[in-house]
Amino acid sequence: MQENSTWTEQAEAILQRTWSELQSCAAAILDDNISNFPVFILSRQPVALGENISDRFTEDDLDGYYITASTAEDLIKARIIEAEKAKMFVASYKSPRTHACVLAIGDDGGGFVYFPYR
Repeated sequence: MQENSTWTEQAEAILQRTWSELQSCAAAILDDNISNFPVFILSRQPVALGENISDRFTEDDLDGYYITASTAEDLIKARIIEAEKAKMFVASYKSPRTHACVLAIGDDGGGFVYFPYR
């Protein structure tokens, strides 16, 4: 990854290489009634939340990052999404059939972003 790129550019580059598998994973979360709000966590370190799905990809795909499949409910329970802001988060959530909701955590910051599946 280019050292001068922002975390959103880094996340987008990784997601472009992994979108098909992420879309399948989101569909499984939805179809198995696990949650209506799948969230993928993209981070430099493994996180103890959700299911690490990094082993589904090559090292070149991930460029040193980890991908974890989780849900908004898990993030609320872990207080990553504040309880007071949960309704606002859910109201702004884009369709999980057309967009990946990603909590991208990079070297220079992080946040929630939505990326359309291609």
